[in-house]
Amino acid sequence: MRITLSSVALGLALLSGGCAGSGVVGSATVTGSYALKSVNGASLPFALNSTQSILDDTYTLFQGGTYARTWRRRTTMGTGTVTDTFNEAGQFITGGTSITFRRSDTTGQLDVLAQYSPNAFTVVLQGQTSVYRKD
Repeated sequence: MRITLSSVALGLALLSGGCAGSGVVGSATVTGSYALKSVNGASLPFALNSTQSILDDTYTLFQGGTYARTWRRRTTMGTGTVTDTFNEAGQFITGGTSITFRRSDTTGQLDVLAQYSPNAFTVVLQGQTSVYRKD
């Protein structure tokens, strides 16, 4: 018997009381914007090292399973400061209490797994725990 991802998502939505097709148990919907609130318990800006800091980071999840992400990094060099903006897009897959983000440009990048709770998700990656909350 062949089971497709869409049939699994539909089954999860039905089991969770009609979660608007999100596939995440206990959630009305996962769509919307999620802003980074803390990294390892520290508020933003978060220092990556002595010269670079993360200023902000936002995931926007759309119906249909796509997402866009924008984040800004500040770099201090000598007496100057440069702020760079980065953009990312891809697909997300939900199941149970997890969300998997898969970039459209997969060059050297792994999928990112997040643990979802109502109106928030947490990503643990490279020793950093990042908490995002729905706006």
